[in-house]
Amino acid sequence: MAICNHCGNGLEENAAFCPVCGAATSGQPPCEEVDAQQRPIQPVYMPVVQQPKTNGLAIAGFVCSIVGWFCCGITSIIGVILSIVALSQIKNRQEGGKGLAIAGIVIGGIVMVSVPLGVLSAFLPVLLS
Repeated sequence: MAICNHCGNGLEENAAFCPVCGAATSGQPPCEEVDAQQRPIQPVYMPVVQQPKTNGLAIAGFVCSIVGWFCCGITSIIGVILSIVALSQIKNRQEGGKGLAIAGIVIGGIVMVSVPLGVLSAFLPVLLS
């Protein structure tokens, strides 16, 4: 079995190019016959990509905004404040959690508007009569 001088891949007989690396085999010294067990094995290293840490205030603001729906909007105010502070920290510290912070602001704002409107609409017939 012929071996490519460039990448060490096995070649077919009379191959003009290596099918793996594309190196030309013509014009090079003839490939030596090597047993598959004699070929050195090259390890493959994969780079490790670190994901940015999620900001804790973004998580807390998101959770407080959602819980505000069940607590008549009280914790949604805290959630909006925490989420705004988290957005500032995320920008300065290059942390993750920007989506959570934005969602905390939006959900908290919706809850802060909808809960008083719901209470007002529930008592409006009583107030008008």
